[in-house]
Amino acid sequence: GAVAAGFLIRMESLTYQGALLVLGVCVTVVSHCAFLVKFSPAEEKEVEGELALALAEREAEEAARPPRRPLIPALGPALGHIRPMDGLRVYMGIALVIKGIYFITNMGDIEQQLAGPLPEWQSFLAWIVVFAHVVGGASLALGFVTRVSAGVNALVMLGAVGVHVFGTASGGLFTTNVDFQFTFFVFFVLALLVWRGAGPLSLDRVLNDTEPAPRPA
Repeated sequence: GAVAAGFLIRMESLTYQGALLVLGVCVTVVSHCAFLVKFSPAEEKEVEGELALALAEREAEEAARPPRRPLIPALGPALGHIRPMDGLRVYMGIALVIKGIYFITNMGDIEQQLAGPLPEWQSFLAWIVVFAHVVGGASLALGFVTRVSAGVNALVMLGAVGVHVFGTASGGLFTTNVDFQFTFFVFFVLALLVWRGAGPLSLDRVLNDTEPAPRPA
């Protein structure tokens, strides 16, 4: 097929569409030749027996092998408890911390965003947003007071969604504003974390599962 395609494409009197048409016809004709291949019932039973024997030998070899050790034995049990929401929570926490640090180094950006709807409270609200992102994001990444941290940041992101929807520069809800779509996605993820809470790989789970040692009688 590749050789035929090379010859057909090199022909100056034949266009690319014509070459592809010829190749398509050849493939269709050759593929229908597969219906002419037939096996006797005895041959089919023989092949089925060989396949079953090969599968049984492979299962026996797998059972005889020693169990595989994890690359990092200490992290083996912990990695087995990781769930998708845990990874999403850690990622969201780290992203919020990075965003908070960015706001600290560029306070003018967030104050400018808050200057339109709330000009008198822009500095105060800007530092609230920074505190929620940095402290709340770190708590989310560690899984500590997860619902509270996610709830505080969800309120902040809800305010950002309102600014994008009702702000003068947003143009409304049904627009191609990528910032609004990303902001609403972050708010939605934080709302899910408020609902689900921390997963198994979190400080909340460690602290809740810790029981005081029984006193000696």
